[in-house]
Amino acid sequence: MRKTAKAAWVFPMVCGYVFINTELGTAASVAEKVGKIKGIETACAVTGDVDVIAHFNVKEVSDIATVVADKVHAVEGVLATQTLICVSCHGEKCKVC
Repeated sequence: MRKTAKAAWVFPMVCGYVFINTELGTAASVAEKVGKIKGIETACAVTGDVDVIAHFNVKEVSDIATVVADKVHAVEGVLATQTLICVSCHGEKCKVC
């Protein structure tokens, strides 16, 4: 959060990750469909405790509900999600935080 010249507060975009558990055999198709959702930057089928990890960038925290609860949960094959919001990002590719 920073002040602009007119003393209005400007909030940066909100970024984070969604860990997605899928039905057996659907990780690749879920990742493909989730990757097409507005607000999702990338979606990758992965190995480990979760099946898909999606990275999101949205304008406001309230937009996470639209992206995750309304859109990701509607994708066929999604069983459960866990949403993680970034509080501090580091690296040249991260322009959000």
